[in-house]
Amino acid sequence: MDIVITGRHCDLSEGFRGHVEEKLARLEKHDHRIVRMAVEVEAERNPRLSERAMRVELTAVSRGPVIRAEARAADKMAA
Repeated sequence: MDIVITGRHCDLSEGFRGHVEEKLARLEKHDHRIVRMAVEVEAERNPRLSERAMRVELTAVSRGPVIRAEARAADKMAA
């Protein structure tokens, strides 16, 4: 499984990248058809939305349907 991690308007540390890769490696046990996981982390620039400042979007590309999930939180680890 290929894992692509991108950050928009924020810097991603190696610790965060390792954490994401560790969590996503578990998905291979559940669905071995997943070919690629795209992780996009985006920082919200609007100060009024500080409680939902980070958005993390996961996109799983497999031989079947494409699955997408999104979460927002104040911290990228919480999202």
